[in-house]
Amino acid sequence: MINELRIYETIPGGLPALSEHFAKYTLDVFEKHGIRSFGYWTEEIGTSNRLVYILEFDNLAQRTDAWNSFRSDPDWKPSGLTAQIHNTILVPTTYSPKNPTGGDGWIYELRQYDTEPGHIPALNERFANITMGLFEKHGIRNIGYWTEEIGVNNRLDYIVAYESWAARETSRKGFQEDPEWQEAVRNSQAAGTPIIKKIRNTLLKPTSFSPLR
Repeated sequence: MINELRIYETIPGGLPALSEHFAKYTLDVFEKHGIRSFGYWTEEIGTSNRLVYILEFDNLAQRTDAWNSFRSDPDWKPSGLTAQIHNTILVPTTYSPKNPTGGDGWIYELRQYDTEPGHIPALNERFANITMGLFEKHGIRNIGYWTEEIGVNNRLDYIVAYESWAARETSRKGFQEDPEWQEAVRNSQAAGTPIIKKIRNTLLKPTSFSPLR
């Protein structure tokens, strides 16, 4: 299986109408052509005109066929509300949860870690063997973990979830201060070079039509 992360930037004021277009029309046409929906979000803090969503495909060939079929569908009506589209092909890591769940009112966080050259295997090992377990210990729900299939080969993209804003603050603080986590960071940097070069994060809230809530 592969996933596709898509970010739609709308024309000014266009996000509510684009969301309505997806809810009433796009998701049904996606399903018709074998494009499976993983989750849909808008940004909780920051840019107010973005729809962030993730799709599922069997493989790259099925993705190509599905998008070609979708775009040639005579019933497809573009919204005309999108100013710019960003997309990234993702491959789930071996440790990514198979059937992730969230909850009503939960806060989601998309985090992207760029590693130093050649360090993505070490970062994956740390997440699989240490980080994910500590996340769960501190109330951070593991949703999905991916590496990029095309383009950047030193990036880990992942999504976690929290029950509320207050829970996020408590969980992140508890995680960062956990002695086991601090030791894991020291051990992983024993060679003298930090694993992670750059971190980006985006706080998200699920749309009313997102399968993952």
